[in-house]
Amino acid sequence: MSNYNHRSSRLIIWYDAHAYEQGHASTRELLESHLGDVFIMNDKTEWQRLIGRDHSSQRLVLIISGQFGREIVPRIHDSPNIVSIYVYCQDRERNREWAKNYSKVKSVHTTLDELISDIIFDPNNN
Repeated sequence: MSNYNHRSSRLIIWYDAHAYEQGHASTRELLESHLGDVFIMNDKTEWQRLIGRDHSSQRLVLIISGQFGREIVPRIHDSPNIVSIYVYCQDRERNREWAKNYSKVKSVHTTLDELISDIIFDPNNN
């Protein structure tokens, strides 16, 4: 898991229950090499604790799995410090269906290159 940097004005949080499974190390490395500090989590309770903290001086960019996104986005979408949500999943069409109802969900991706490109070039994230 990446170190949580309180001083950054942008905090990228990636929640995926499978983030630490074999084969995902290269994904984490690629995200961090392009996006800088990325706080990676696979524990739902820890993730909810982090989201519940006072982030009034930070802009949160969230990367979440499709399964978790369907559950949690309706509850967190209106949080003022969350500026963007990206869904990284295996089933783009299924997740686009629920995601289209939430304006902060910027995109749904099945490839890492597209995900990183969208995050980098979204002016809300800088």
